[in-house]
Amino acid sequence: RFAGTLVPDGAIISNAYLTFKVAGAGEGGSDPTAEMTVYGEYGETDSFDNDDYDISSRARTSAQVEWDLTSPGVDTIVDTPDLATIVQEIVDHPDWEGDGTNISDMTFIIKHRDGSTSYANHELQTFDALDFKPTLTVEYFLGAAPVDKYTAAGMRFSNVDVPQGATVTGAYIDFTVA
Repeated sequence: RFAGTLVPDGAIISNAYLTFKVAGAGEGGSDPTAEMTVYGEYGETDSFDNDDYDISSRARTSAQVEWDLTSPGVDTIVDTPDLATIVQEIVDHPDWEGDGTNISDMTFIIKHRDGSTSYANHELQTFDALDFKPTLTVEYFLGAAPVDKYTAAGMRFSNVDVPQGATVTGAYIDFTVA
């Protein structure tokens, strides 16, 4: 559950994913792939408690994304596939506020995929981990959709002092928004 998610009402989601740290991996016999389905909680979300069926009884988004996690090493950082369809459904809910109130919380439900014969078990760190907390990344835009998700720009720089024949092992451009 990600409380106070600041995604404005009316946002068009172009990409979204969760990032986890693997706390344990490898159980599941000969098949190292955990076959999972990711859903969102549809509507106002509540904090988790220890009641029976607290998670399974929650209203789910109709949007869902399959996630196959194969042989992650312990302490590996892993991302889910793109969850934009799930996040879009959450943000499109009539009660979504996107202003940091509890009606802007996003909860994701990850469960063993129905019909899967895989029994791999990979443990992901949750919010109470001390060294790495899961993160939610959401990319969105407001207004008219861009023509292309990716835009290329050509740039030419004069007087860059790099000796001929040099091997460049890294470079970056630092922009300041004014």
